[in-house]
Amino acid sequence: GFLKSGDIIRVDNPQNIASNINNPPQAVVGSTSDGIGVNAFVAFGNDLYIAELGGFGMSKITDPSGLTRAPCTAIAACAAVSLSPQPSFAPGGLATDGTSIFIGDSPRATPASILQYNPATAAVITYSNLVPAYVSAFDGLTRTQYNGPLGLGYNPANGDLYVGDDPTWLLATPPLQ
Repeated sequence: GFLKSGDIIRVDNPQNIASNINNPPQAVVGSTSDGIGVNAFVAFGNDLYIAELGGFGMSKITDPSGLTRAPCTAIAACAAVSLSPQPSFAPGGLATDGTSIFIGDSPRATPASILQYNPATAAVITYSNLVPAYVSAFDGLTRTQYNGPLGLGYNPANGDLYVGDDPTWLLATPPLQ
């Protein structure tokens, strides 16, 4: 996804096209619901969940199986639709354990946290909101809360969730709307 345009690209699996192993075909296949940008994606089931940058929150491009639209391609691009109810209006990183989606909720005016969202029920709980105290190399301050959890990774082998927090997140200029 392009950070400032909202375009979503697909890079084809190079193993499917042996002649393009180092330069696989790619195409714009969709767009965010707000057209501003993307913080993160996660595939859940066959749907694509998007952490949008522009303030509309989380959105989704639904798998076309059983729907009346064609798969997302450069010819038939798909537009994401905002989730309702909205689990986060300031989503950063995303990860999934196959049952839930973990969201690095990254608001600019209040402390950040990690949310656990169940797409089947739309239930949202706070999964984590405090971090072990650490000294930020950026400014030398001791941190005990998330500031901008923009990187999330889930390890299915043991259930651990990894968080990449950015203490400079609050210094970033908000996108134009």
